[in-house]
Amino acid sequence: MAEFPVDLIPSVLGEIYYSYKSSGVQDETPDYETLLSCCLVNSTWNRPAQALLFSSVNVNRSFLETFFQGPEGQTHSLLQNIRIIEISLPKLGITEDEFGDAILNALTHCHSLYELRTHSPGSSSFSDSFILRLRQLAQSRTLPLRSLRINQFGVQSLRLHQLMSVLNTLEFLWIGSETARHPIPGHACNARLYELRLTRNPPLPKPFGGSSAPPSSLSGYWSCAMQSD
Repeated sequence: MAEFPVDLIPSVLGEIYYSYKSSGVQDETPDYETLLSCCLVNSTWNRPAQALLFSSVNVNRSFLETFFQGPEGQTHSLLQNIRIIEISLPKLGITEDEFGDAILNALTHCHSLYELRTHSPGSSSFSDSFILRLRQLAQSRTLPLRSLRINQFGVQSLRLHQLMSVLNTLEFLWIGSETARHPIPGHACNARLYELRLTRNPPLPKPFGGSSAPPSSLSGYWSCAMQSD
């Protein structure tokens, strides 16, 4: 392995990046086990393999405690490789405040973060303290975040509206749950969306510009998408 041509390493890693199902179909999940093995080959393989290993992260308790709650050091450079991060409140078994802290830590320390994915069932909304800190972060520098994928949240939760009122760098929004809450004053969408994807919403009776109009609680995001260049 030590004599393997260095210029071929990225090609090899690109081929083994995704895992495959038993049917032979490529899975969307990175093959973390193989990537980790490549990190341990030698120093030549370590850097490119490590970058791919941390490119897409599904946060678990160990990651949370090591990278977000532990002292900064070598972990800081590893966080710069993260492009996609998924944070699930029920999977982590954490409190609402800890869930908010995890999101803030991801946005604060992952300077290459392109997509944030969240799971948070229940009707709870983010605290005013969290929104204040998030707004301060968004105003302090231009965030690299361009995509938000909210896979699960309570029908009566304001999480969607709260995040969209602050994260104005977003271009892609994926909403994976129904919502019955209308935005409250101060929570209007401030992003210019290039793509808006709605799933699990009920059929709509009236046409809107040749297609079904979104529920009124989501009309603000439809407008953000329609107004984008």
